Amino acid sequence: MADDLDLTGCDYINKVDGYRFPAESTYYSVEWLKDDLREPITEAFDLNKTQSQNMTFMDLYGYCDDVQSNEFEGLGTGYDYTQDQLNKINETVLATLVLPLSDPVLSRNMYVSKMLRLPLTMMTRFAESNTEGSNIATPKIKFLSYSTHDWTVSQLLLFLDAENG
Repeated sequence: MADDLDLTGCDYINKVDGYRFPAESTYYSVEWLKDDLREPITEAFDLNKTQSQNMTFMDLYGYCDDVQSNEFEGLGTGYDYTQDQLNKINETVLATLVLPLSDPVLSRNMYVSKMLRLPLTMMTRFAESNTEGSNIATPKIKFLSYSTHDWTVSQLLLFLDAENG
């Protein structure tokens, strides 16, 4: 389904993400994560020497996503990672969430502004319906909720320039 929350709702954004998400060049700024996590990931996932040496950032992301998913589901990490290694696993996943649409930033702005279209329309209608002299009916919707992926939330937080803390 192509809608305001889905990448496929916009051909331009879909093409940018489709090219940049899997491209190794997208992750040059965080390439060091592969070196820092190579040993624990190799041990945890029982990789052979070739798999370990030829690990791409997308390979690393897949392993890190598995670790996060298992931890979230209460299954544990499956390996005795240090806190520093777990932080780097989180950084790896974060990089895949934010870097693909960081260039050109227009792609992120287009995606998020489209995502905000419905709630902004609803707020505008509510405000207009409560303005003196307005003959627009007050919307019946009192709560609007999106169910989405972490990828979508990360783009929204960056767009809104939100800070952690």
